[in-house]
Amino acid sequence: MALGIAARTVYQTRVNFKVFYFFSRFGDEVKSTLPVEMGQVEICALLLGRLREEDDYLGIVDDHENLLQILYEPASGRYWIEIPLLDQRASYGQYVSAEELTEFILRLPRRFRRPQFPGFEFREW
Repeated sequence: MALGIAARTVYQTRVNFKVFYFFSRFGDEVKSTLPVEMGQVEICALLLGRLREEDDYLGIVDDHENLLQILYEPASGRYWIEIPLLDQRASYGQYVSAEELTEFILRLPRRFRRPQFPGFEFREW
């Protein structure tokens, strides 16, 4: 499966993003109104493995306030990565495996723009 990041995007050694999340199993939450700053390696090491329940989510915000959201779907064992379009009640996104998710996060560009994620598909809520 081709990941939804343009091939020209290269791994950055350190890009910081604002993150917020909710992990129901652990009762752990960082609200979107008070996000914490993390780089890609920390996101992978500290947060991805905690996405295990249907209501779990991880939000990653770039320095232009663009949101990338990750949800776990237990029935399929896959992750849905999306750029939400609140005004359209829809999103552009893609399903990935755990391994693909890690690679995706490590290759995140500094700024999230839909053309940078060619594998993403439109989906209404």
